[in-house]
Amino acid sequence: MANRDKGTEVSLFGDKEESLPSYMQDDRGLGNENASGAALATPQIKLLQALSPELRSVEGAQVGQLYDNVSGQLYDSIIVANLYLEVAFTLWKKRDLGGGKEGEFLTEAEANAARNNLDRPDDYIVQETHKHYLVQLDGESGDLIGGCIVYMKATQLSPSRAWNTEIVKKNGPRFASIWEVSHKMERSKRNEDYANYAITMKGWASQELYAAL
Repeated sequence: MANRDKGTEVSLFGDKEESLPSYMQDDRGLGNENASGAALATPQIKLLQALSPELRSVEGAQVGQLYDNVSGQLYDSIIVANLYLEVAFTLWKKRDLGGGKEGEFLTEAEANAARNNLDRPDDYIVQETHKHYLVQLDGESGDLIGGCIVYMKATQLSPSRAWNTEIVKKNGPRFASIWEVSHKMERSKRNEDYANYAITMKGWASQELYAAL
């Protein structure tokens, strides 16, 4: 994504002011109900890691890039509006036993019950997963590109919770705050470097974009 000066950024996404723009006042808090339902977006945006198969199969792919699994496009960062968050609990077979998704549940209790009903429950783990339903925007024009989903789990839950907290604190319509999603490098307890999400607010949606969302 090309560099933009402050003037260009504000014209695309509105002013990054703490007070809520007047045209959003009637929709305070809208979209922050942690609603669930059918997916609005098919493409999944994936943060690439050292063991991601895309590093071998996608030309030019690097650790820390964002990969669209439908278009095959790579991004250093994306600009998005966050429509809503869905929390799920996923039952996985342990990676060293072959891996694989066994199921997805609304509550941790349901996931653990399903795990305990398996022949070898110790072969499986339950993992909290945050699903962010997003609308991606063109970083240059501000035009709508389309919907997508970002899944965050394990070490990614920390930036996910921080992101959701910031959205709620803004007290505006959830979908009207505009964010840049990129990456930062962190170090694990095993002293291994890995990519994690870095999320920065870019401003409020302009009135034109707000109406489109």
